[in-house]
Amino acid sequence: MDQPRRDSVNALKRAAATANGESRSQEIRTKMKNAMALIDQELIEHRDVYPYNEGRLTLEEICKRGGIGKVTLYGKKHRELKTQIDDWLSAIKERILKSRTEDSDTRVAEPAPRTWEEMYKEIGNAYAIDALRWREDRALREVADQRILELEALTADLNLALEGLRVQLSAFTDGRVVPLGSKKVGA
Repeated sequence: MDQPRRDSVNALKRAAATANGESRSQEIRTKMKNAMALIDQELIEHRDVYPYNEGRLTLEEICKRGGIGKVTLYGKKHRELKTQIDDWLSAIKERILKSRTEDSDTRVAEPAPRTWEEMYKEIGNAYAIDALRWREDRALREVADQRILELEALTADLNLALEGLRVQLSAFTDGRVVPLGSKKVGA
């Protein structure tokens, strides 16, 4: 193939690649604009609370919703788009912050400072509660100690009865029955 024809073929390939790249770039811009519009609509519907990603709205979340990778926005062709998204995200975050401070039913009232009398009463109540718990624990411990003594006495009585039964059994069998594990003498 001669040089002028090769140059014209290469120029056609470059033009086709550029057109293809431009269409992909336009597709990415469209996806991101659609994602931003959808997110804006969801924020309006949910009173400026982002309903996904635990309420966090980030560049990564916008890219995920747009169906592209975050790295895509760092290419030369998409720097302007990234700047637009960053500006939009900043504006949205300011709007969310402003609406949260203006919305009276989502604000939590700060508790009023306590006086020394209230704190003194609170300490007295805590002391009284601890005293009642200590008395209750002491009573339970006394009941448990009494039960332990009863069980120890029962165990001693049962051990005496068991020893008496062993003596009766050995007299009845005349040495023919031996405890398990011992060797018979003379076998």
